[in-house]
Amino acid sequence: MERLILVRLDEALPLRGHLLDVLEVKDRERATRYRREEDQTRFALGRLLISRFVGTGSMEYGDKGKPFLAGRAPFNLSHSGNFVGLYVGETEVGLDVEEISRCHMDIVSGAFTKEEAASIHDQESFAYAWTRKEAVTKCLGSGISRPSELGLIKKSEGVYQYLNELYRVSSFALEGHVLSMAKQNDAPFPEPEFISPSDLI
Repeated sequence: MERLILVRLDEALPLRGHLLDVLEVKDRERATRYRREEDQTRFALGRLLISRFVGTGSMEYGDKGKPFLAGRAPFNLSHSGNFVGLYVGETEVGLDVEEISRCHMDIVSGAFTKEEAASIHDQESFAYAWTRKEAVTKCLGSGISRPSELGLIKKSEGVYQYLNELYRVSSFALEGHVLSMAKQNDAPFPEPEFISPSDLI
């Protein structure tokens, strides 16, 4: 069963020390390399979400850098602004969340093809276009490369083509953020589940 689990950063920051304490030693050491408490907390939330909803074990990486746990369900993690999200799929999935206020209109020409840029008029439309593109490329496992040359081609409502492959995409606005999910199967997208960071301790 596919799941989309979300945690709010503002609820997690007061629990930062407790979240770090329950990490495995190597993950705690990695988390504390971040200078900002917000980044330490985001990292801890991501690792704890994976442990709780995907499984434990040594993280491995595909040839294009996408993380996975051998023998476990495919997953994808994303964070921005006040949200950390984990999408657990039955097939490969992609997830991206962006804080709308962080989308800068002055980089549209470098971040999108001319066809994509034609539909971008403000920060919110930028966030929708960017998260869709990021979610699809994360599903593929490559991340965005040559963004002004390679774009999504809309084929029908919620269906986009990228590098000759079709992807189903679902996007929605969430408290000043936009979140997009991508996959290649036809199963319904999961509804978001909000959990308290204390549930991860």
